[in-house]
Amino acid sequence: MPWYRKKTRVSSDTSPNGVYSGLLLAHLKPTASFPIPEPAHTVFYVLTDSGILEGGALENDLGYGRHPLSPLFHAGHEVISQLRLTSEADT
Repeated sequence: MPWYRKKTRVSSDTSPNGVYSGLLLAHLKPTASFPIPEPAHTVFYVLTDSGILEGGALENDLGYGRHPLSPLFHAGHEVISQLRLTSEADT
């Protein structure tokens, strides 16, 4: 069975929710379009009860903690790492 069909629990420690969620929303704006990010940029699309929000920055700024959305960037990488490790353990 492919990894994406298996029900796998990823540690809640990797969740971007919690302390940062309210702070992060302040750096997002409503959007109705979803263009592909420019090279070396990361864009986040967040589905909320009131609509879709977006925000982003240069990958280096996010990666080195120079942007308010850096915690979301790092949490996303941790989730991807956990999924990869789970997938590799299943093979």
